[in-house]
Amino acid sequence: MKKIIISLTACVVMAAPFTVFADDGTPEEKDLTETHDVSISTHIDPTYQVSIPENTTVAFNAQTTDFGTVELLKAQLEPDAVVRASVTSNGALKNGIDETKVLPYTLSAKNDDFSADDINDLTYDLEKKGDKLDISINITEEDWNKAYSGDYSDTVTFNFSYVKITEPGD
Repeated sequence: MKKIIISLTACVVMAAPFTVFADDGTPEEKDLTETHDVSISTHIDPTYQVSIPENTTVAFNAQTTDFGTVELLKAQLEPDAVVRASVTSNGALKNGIDETKVLPYTLSAKNDDFSADDINDLTYDLEKKGDKLDISINITEEDWNKAYSGDYSDTVTFNFSYVKITEPGD
């Protein structure tokens, strides 16, 4: 029975919580703190989504027709990059029966800080989501009066490229 009491006493003593006290040594001797830096990283490929105008019909004798908007809908660009938009047209609606008969037109573009009139080639940099450019089709009254009857059409080309900018105005 004595052995059981001694064993139980030993178990109780071993199970009791221990308190640890630090001695009054110098901090250099007792500093067991370690610091480890770890890195967190990710990679996001450049990506963008752009909207362009839809097919448009110009009403007879309309001198200005809203063509639509080029807009940067989504953009994950590098800090030194833009989406360069270029709009190109030949500036002439061709008659469907005789392509030598044309109805000249120009494009104009504008947004809050940019305006360009009477253009057939335009380059504009879109820098962030929401950047946009409103485009209009312009036909003079004089050109309408000279036009032959019939159906006219032309194609406007929109090109977009991801461009690194090294200097302002590049």
